Amino acid sequence: MDKTLSLSHKDFELVEPRASRAARESYGAADLFRLLPYSGSAARRFRMMSFGEYEKMEFPAWKRTSLEALEFPPLDEEPPVRIAGGISFKPMNSSTSEDLAMIRTLDFEGSDRKFVNMADAFYNSGVVVNVAKNDRAGVPFVVSVNGEAPTVMSNLFVLREDATMTVVVWNKTQSVFSLMNNRFFVGERASLNLLFINEAHSGSFLFNNAYYLLSEGARLNMFDVNLSARTTATCHVSRLNGDSSISNNWALYSAAGNSTVDLSYTIKHGGRNTSGLIEGVGVIGGAARSVFRGTLEIGEGAKGTNSSEHSDTLLISDKAVSDAIPSLSVSENDVEASHAATVGSMDEDAVYYLQNRGLTKEEAEKLIIIGRFDPMIEKIHDTIGNGFDGGVRGAVLQRLACYSQRC
Repeated sequence: MDKTLSLSHKDFELVEPRASRAARESYGAADLFRLLPYSGSAARRFRMMSFGEYEKMEFPAWKRTSLEALEFPPLDEEPPVRIAGGISFKPMNSSTSEDLAMIRTLDFEGSDRKFVNMADAFYNSGVVVNVAKNDRAGVPFVVSVNGEAPTVMSNLFVLREDATMTVVVWNKTQSVFSLMNNRFFVGERASLNLLFINEAHSGSFLFNNAYYLLSEGARLNMFDVNLSARTTATCHVSRLNGDSSISNNWALYSAAGNSTVDLSYTIKHGGRNTSGLIEGVGVIGGAARSVFRGTLEIGEGAKGTNSSEHSDTLLISDKAVSDAIPSLSVSENDVEASHAATVGSMDEDAVYYLQNRGLTKEEAEKLIIIGRFDPMIEKIHDTIGNGFDGGVRGAVLQRLACYSQRC
């Protein structure tokens, strides 16, 4: 299992931080046995193996992101999930022993091991996608979640050598709970373009754990858009094992009211001449809170690495809070690495300037906010295409009234 945080550096061993844990009512053996008849033999082994570890653990009691109000509604066997894009796939319930072996290769800790095991044991939806060598899938593979039933997903994507694929995961759940595991193997010189749009109901608890293993010359362009939801906790871990592999991580986030958005991005450099980028931009209003964790790890032998991390958060309320937690671990020389974080408030001079040119204060603030997001939305347009940048812009615009009212 790949740990989210490295616990060793040269001759030093980090004392593993122990998160407080608490018991709570959640899914159990009865829920598992109700799902097992829908699974093939390999999928049943996968569920049982995950459940064996899951039932021995309690839930985390995070300091910055409270889970006290988290509830687990009954699971439907057919959640409101739609798949589109013309790329062949099979349900996770039809996974094979070969698929299970790949999942073990991509085993990871995520934001918390309890939630990773929960998704793998109790998934009521999930796909296995294999993109063949040299296949250039031109149409995005789109996973859409909507409706009031809870969705628990475990997905596996495998891109063979020189393959290209675009994946969009759009979560607009109206349920109080949504959980996803997404695992990606990106083969030699393969390219993965990926867009997550988390636009959940304002009362939802939304969790997304994703792991990426990149081979030689592989490239990942990942956009993580998180808007609304009561609590959002995402964890993305990229391991760059292959020489000259690239992982670009862009985050666009917002929170208002009493919501919390807790985002974690980790890039682990193992190959030579690898490149990593973590870049986030957010707007936080009301009494909301953002947590942005950017971690760069450069291991021994990763010469020629070029990696950077930066987050930029705008607070538009006196009660809004933003925590930036950058981390940099370097075990090799001949590398370039940097991290930075900025937190600021609304530029009143800019608001005054726009008001003098005929805009109301509310219009001026909306223009400034959307202007902060525009460069990243343009990147989505250039990389993902197919109009998804318009969907992101529309989702942001729906929330601007809440931002400008300091809610």
